[in-house]
Amino acid sequence: MKNIVGAILLQIVFLSTFAQSENADNLQESALAIDSEPSGAMVYIDGVQIGKTPVSSFYPSGTYTIKLTSDNYDYDDIEETIVISGPETKKAYQLTDIRATLTINTCDSARVYLNGARMDGIKDLKLAPQRCVVKVEMNKAKPLEEVFILKKKEKKTLDLYPQLFTGTIMVAVTPQDAEIELTEASGEKYFNTGSKSFSNIITGSYNINVSRNGFKTFCDEIALKADGVEKVIIKLEEGSDDIGDYIFVEGGTFQMGNNNGYEEERPVHNVNVNDFYICKTEVTQALWRIVMGTTPSNFIGDDLPVENVSWNDAVEFCKRLSRKESAVYRLPTEAEWEYAARGGKLSKGNEFPGISRFNDLAWWAANSGSKTNPAGKKKPNELGIYDMNGNVYEWCSDYYRSYNNSNSADPTGSGTDSSRVMRGGSWTAQIPSCTVTSRNYGNPDLRTNAIGFRVVRDP
Repeated sequence: MKNIVGAILLQIVFLSTFAQSENADNLQESALAIDSEPSGAMVYIDGVQIGKTPVSSFYPSGTYTIKLTSDNYDYDDIEETIVISGPETKKAYQLTDIRATLTINTCDSARVYLNGARMDGIKDLKLAPQRCVVKVEMNKAKPLEEVFILKKKEKKTLDLYPQLFTGTIMVAVTPQDAEIELTEASGEKYFNTGSKSFSNIITGSYNINVSRNGFKTFCDEIALKADGVEKVIIKLEEGSDDIGDYIFVEGGTFQMGNNNGYEEERPVHNVNVNDFYICKTEVTQALWRIVMGTTPSNFIGDDLPVENVSWNDAVEFCKRLSRKESAVYRLPTEAEWEYAARGGKLSKGNEFPGISRFNDLAWWAANSGSKTNPAGKKKPNELGIYDMNGNVYEWCSDYYRSYNNSNSADPTGSGTDSSRVMRGGSWTAQIPSCTVTSRNYGNPDLRTNAIGFRVVRDP
């Protein structure tokens, strides 16, 4: 009996010792390193979150279920069995990108919205699987909308081209070889010689300009509605366009600047200019429309100076006028402008002795009525030129730069500064800014209702 009991006790001791040894093995920890491409995946071991890749830790040896998930749901989850053992266990995983690729083809001027958000790029967009609402809008067109489910790894291309509202303008002209130019508000242009039906052109407001040598140019506006047909019959009047009266300015040497004026007007220095012709008035809206076929001004009136034009606009006007008249028209240099404003060789050196005298010469802040006024209504200077003071600032061709003491011949103000010179003051300015020596400047794309220009013609 004692032998049996002893044997049982011995077996219990053995089993207990074995169990303790096995538990000790299970509790032994191993260095664990988990990485993924791309990184940032959340790691779970038997459902326990241990961090985002790359993650390093110590973990009890054993067999487990490991799971990697992407927070942005851009990748397939990874789930498998992992054995953690030894001094170190390393695992690296490649996540599979499940994002879809979306491309939307449409017109350059169209606006694209995805789920209500304006999209800057619409080519090869990487998106998580989702329900999508795409809207495409464009001026003068019916908007388009498409709703769809974007699936995992799908490559989807949408062709969404809004159909523009269009109409037809029919033009019958006399003489038959007159040139027709249609300009839409956005800048789209259509040309033809002789009567023409302009079919399937976009709706909107058009300026029509019909011209021929020996006839006065015809200008008008046409409003074209969707599916509309507008018919215009035009018979040109014999004659020529009034492109303004020009004053001959005999060249000479003068003292440019004013030592008693603002800093930018100093120092006084000798300048020589050659002969040129200068327009009696600033370019009017009537002349601008004849040449350009548009009306950019804020204050509307044929005899008002054109304004809200940039230096670039003024240069383009001169180019077109030169082609139209087969002569060289351009902006005056700053030296030419001041020489002409002073009265050239007929200058009396007037310094504007009083307000009443200045009111006779210029439209300025105190008498303009807060607007531009018709060109040529004030008194002219010694050469017979109007509005060299006030009404609108006038662009010159020069780059703006400071004066120096050196004498110069036909200076052009060349320099590295991008700003261009403006002269003469405006309806918004006080007297010191409207004198013949006052200087101002602006970027070549600047437009305001206080800036216009006049042109000169080479002899």
